[in-house]
Amino acid sequence: MYPKFQIEHDANNLPHFCSGYTMIISGDVRELIMDEIVEKAKTDINYNVAVYDVMKYPSTKIFVLYRAKGECYDYKCIACGKCAKVCTFDAIVPGDKYSINGNRCDECGNCYTNCPVGAIIAKGI
Repeated sequence: MYPKFQIEHDANNLPHFCSGYTMIISGDVRELIMDEIVEKAKTDINYNVAVYDVMKYPSTKIFVLYRAKGECYDYKCIACGKCAKVCTFDAIVPGDKYSINGNRCDECGNCYTNCPVGAIIAKGI
């Protein structure tokens, strides 16, 4: 889910995400109950965010994506435009770092297979 570097956390164990990437993921989700969240937080610091949110905002619902596929535009994008040329859904948004318009993307994989620097990471869980 994250670019290939260590994610930093603040004093509340909330993650700090570097800018420069976009993700598109689709799949199946289920709601986690608080006991599951607390148990997962014991071994994975990223769940501390969920514990913090639920404690601060009790009506918060936490979901886990347990079966999914998708793509991620990583920070390595060189804005060459090859992905935009092969996208038949006109889902690529040009810029300093290209991004994917999730409302248009059909997850065909054309951008993934044509990126010369591997800036798009296929995610299949």
